[in-house]
Amino acid sequence: QLTSNQKRPQNQLARQPRPQAQRHNTMDFFTLILLILGVIAGVVMKNYRDGVYDSNAQTSNKPKNVSTTLRVFDNGENESVIVVPKQLHYVIVGTGGKTIKEIQDKTGAKIQVPKDDSSKDEIVIRGSSSSISQAIQSIQSLVKSKEDEREREYQKMSDSFERDSKGRDEIYKKYSTQIDSLAKSRSSLYQKSEEEFNAGRKEKAKDLQKEAKDASNKMEELQKKASEELFSYSNSKLKDKTSIDLHGLHVETALEQMQKRIDQLKLDGSKNLTVIYGAGNHSEMGQAKIKPSVRDLLSSKGYHFQDINSGSILVEL
Repeated sequence: QLTSNQKRPQNQLARQPRPQAQRHNTMDFFTLILLILGVIAGVVMKNYRDGVYDSNAQTSNKPKNVSTTLRVFDNGENESVIVVPKQLHYVIVGTGGKTIKEIQDKTGAKIQVPKDDSSKDEIVIRGSSSSISQAIQSIQSLVKSKEDEREREYQKMSDSFERDSKGRDEIYKKYSTQIDSLAKSRSSLYQKSEEEFNAGRKEKAKDLQKEAKDASNKMEELQKKASEELFSYSNSKLKDKTSIDLHGLHVETALEQMQKRIDQLKLDGSKNLTVIYGAGNHSEMGQAKIKPSVRDLLSSKGYHFQDINSGSILVEL
């Protein structure tokens, strides 16, 4: 270890000047790097000014679930394939084909939408480059408008759900008090039954066991009644039967109610069902239970559905 009076040895090699040629090579290398960076920066700035990196200009007016592909054939005919979820094709077609006819008359493009019994999402547009571009813009505008409308509707439902949470809590409390009381009684009856059986009083044990089963049946009846009341309360403000709110229900009851509604709508000839299950924010431990169960059931039965947002989906019937 050096003392304060001692000097650290000088590194003689470090003090030697670099050869002239080495200094020039180093300078040339850094100059080249700076030139390359300058060229890249110029290209990026030009592209930015031209709108290449302007993501807002590219996507702000486009719907979430639409993509396009353009094909140009040797005969000069242009064809574009725009992918729109099957559940939203009715928006483009309109009542009696009115909307699609208006788009075709306005743009001069020919639009081919898959038939109702087809599961395809692709819509084919043919015509000049200009007419195809106009038709795509019209379709994107219609789909975006419908998506925004559904988002607003869901937000209203969510706000209503928050406002009505007190009403739901009252329903929960009304039934949970009775159910908890029956659960305690059932547990006590089963325990006494076991004691009587062990004491050799089998008839008494049998009677107590029957009382415990009666308590279980009453609990199930109350749980079913509570679910029905909650379901009725949640769906009383929905505008029609093509939407169903499963908030607050037990998973099994929620799936049963959804299946009943699907069967009913299919008989009525309805095309879609909006299923509202919430994002799971009010579930135990913040883990959604109804949402994954609903999606799994629909997938297992071959139904196609599309996310409206984190708390609802549109199901194609």
